[in-house]
Amino acid sequence: MTTENHHPITDEDIRLYLCDALSPDRRAEIRRWFGTEEGQRYLSEIIDEDVARILSGEELHSSESIEIQPLHIEIPTEKSKKRFQPTIGWWLRSIAIWIPAILLLATGGYMYYNQTQSPRLAEIYVPKGDIQTIIFQDGTKVILNADSRLKYTPGFKLFSREVELEGEAYFKVKSNPRWPMYITCKNNVVVQVVGTEFNLTTYANDDNIKLLLVSGKLDILDPNNKRVIKVQQNEEVTIYDLSEAIPEKGCPVIYNSIAWKEGLLIFDNTLMSEVVKRLERWYGVQIEVENKELLAYRFTATFKSESLDRVLNVLKISSDIDYQINDTLVRLKL
Repeated sequence: MTTENHHPITDEDIRLYLCDALSPDRRAEIRRWFGTEEGQRYLSEIIDEDVARILSGEELHSSESIEIQPLHIEIPTEKSKKRFQPTIGWWLRSIAIWIPAILLLATGGYMYYNQTQSPRLAEIYVPKGDIQTIIFQDGTKVILNADSRLKYTPGFKLFSREVELEGEAYFKVKSNPRWPMYITCKNNVVVQVVGTEFNLTTYANDDNIKLLLVSGKLDILDPNNKRVIKVQQNEEVTIYDLSEAIPEKGCPVIYNSIAWKEGLLIFDNTLMSEVVKRLERWYGVQIEVENKELLAYRFTATFKSESLDRVLNVLKISSDIDYQINDTLVRLKL
């Protein structure tokens, strides 16, 4: 195993990389190597071998005395990462085995892994109130927003890039013209992409699918209306559920639409019906609206690391809306 500069890579190098114990230059060199065919094959062979063992019912044992929960993965915080020096075997089995990806651990929080009813799919779920980042074997980076599910083929074969999304995610797809990536949304709408960056929103309780293309170009395959929608850079496309209407296209303020991945909550003349759904996902609460006319109100504000009480107080000051918080239940009223 060698890098682009012909420097050898050992298992110890990879262990130190995963422990964040390499120099910035060496770390960048190995990160680039993971995106090469050799690096992808290295991860794929280990993951495919252990996925087969897991699915056969075999228990994998680590050289570290650390319990691994199969359906609930705790992502180490910066503090907890310093408590031990894990071996490469432990890292690859506790992280890359359960999902076919290398997690960016600095995000903290947690996610769930689960085998779906379909024998060919597994699932990652990010609960309300959290955001998580993963990197697939081919180098594709996906940031999952709160209350989002990403389904994939265990092992995520190098030449079969297919996933299913329910929720919201920001994709930075590794370019591979020979093997496009396919993201299936609700209503069997499919996004076909070779390599680009885009934000995709496809929550089950929304009445539309929304895609914002940040760079490059891609196709949206809509089998319900037998059409292919070509999307260009800086375009946002909205497809309404089971509608034959021509999809809406616009050129929004891109930063406002993707600021969530930086921990920002931005409302720009946003309908209260949309504000309510986003607050529920962002803070993991249930919001009851006593006066339905409130849903027609609009709200403009930007928040970063603010408490729910602070957000609702700003809402109260800027309008005649009052609120009550009882644990995870919020009531809005006039």
